[in-house]
Amino acid sequence: MLSIGLLLVLVSTSLSNLFTTDTVAIASSNTVILFSFLATFFVTGTTTYTAAFQGIGNAKLPLYTTIIGMLLIRVGLGYILSQIFTFGLEGIWFAVLADNFFRFVFLKFNFDRKVRAFLTH
Repeated sequence: MLSIGLLLVLVSTSLSNLFTTDTVAIASSNTVILFSFLATFFVTGTTTYTAAFQGIGNAKLPLYTTIIGMLLIRVGLGYILSQIFTFGLEGIWFAVLADNFFRFVFLKFNFDRKVRAFLTH
């Protein structure tokens, strides 16, 4: 996944040129591809820990984490960065990255805590 993502980042301009010659659209698509690549690590971790929690019978924690991440971080921070601080598309995608980072770290911390508690008993 890492190698394919990196390859897509490296050829993003060429890929975009297959569909448009508009330089603004190409720059925007390069931004989306870059942020998607950066988020790959956190999305993979979030998906893994979500499945792990579901596997141990706790589907609520990932659900609540997703709701908080989506509404407060992704939408809230995305609005603040894109509209108030006028970062535009980059601000929105940074908020997506921050949401995925938050969910990954939160779920990892809680899962590790559950594993430690299980191993000590």
